[in-house]
Amino acid sequence: MKKHQVVLPLPPSVNRLYRIRRNGAGMYMTDEGKIGLEEAVLRLNLAKIPLFLAKSKVVIEAEVWWPDMRERDFNNLSKIVCDSVQHASIVASDKQILWREIDFHYPKDRSGPLAFPLKLIIYEKPKKTGQK
Repeated sequence: MKKHQVVLPLPPSVNRLYRIRRNGAGMYMTDEGKIGLEEAVLRLNLAKIPLFLAKSKVVIEAEVWWPDMRERDFNNLSKIVCDSVQHASIVASDKQILWREIDFHYPKDRSGPLAFPLKLIIYEKPKKTGQK
């Protein structure tokens, strides 16, 4: 099983990703969300990660270095990252993705990248012995 590593800039959280239309008829992605999605897709494409088959499950292990000491919800990053992986044609559907939050760090324990604070490890979930 080959693991692919990619680092991304910190994308907008799900709280800043979408807005409800003024007339209340549906939602739209914000400009900040569009830029974050485009940048993540570009970096994922540059990593040359192969397409995983539609029947396979794909694991994304995420580790983040927060830019400041504010309390944040790691789960709020999963939506845009999973959408980016789908838009980069790494998976057919984001329903294939198993999101795993590995660790997060604050500036006081900054040991990771400054410019690209989100590290992803992407790989196909190994099948259990005897599975088709």
